[in-house]
Amino acid sequence: SLSLLAAAPILPASAQDAMKPKPMTMLVYEPGDAWLPGKQPTEQNLAPHFAYVGAKLKEGTLVANGLQADAIRGFYVIASGDKAKVDEFVNNDPAVKDHVLKPAAQMGWAVLINGFSAPQAGQSNFILKYAPGPN
Repeated sequence: SLSLLAAAPILPASAQDAMKPKPMTMLVYEPGDAWLPGKQPTEQNLAPHFAYVGAKLKEGTLVANGLQADAIRGFYVIASGDKAKVDEFVNNDPAVKDHVLKPAAQMGWAVLINGFSAPQAGQSNFILKYAPGPN
């Protein structure tokens, strides 16, 4: 599936570093038990979550986040492949603590790109997930 991302700049120290895999984790959140049924995301108590996500983007723990096209599932790209760091991110998220959101999936990533660039006004980024075909 496709998803929109809001990206923070992460640039390699050198061109040589750009081709080294960087372990990251994609985390997917979905509505938790305290999600208000029938209400849009803007009607949920997500202000503490967005403040937390913003702080994690600024410190570099989180390098990108965004919503899936249905605007209910959120994607988060964490600048680590370390399960303990991912668990720390999840366990300290106010929306997870309040059961408004819950983790639905974690996927390890070996990122081979030289970084996400800051989005321009009106720009969208997409993630495509490929799987092996029949051949």
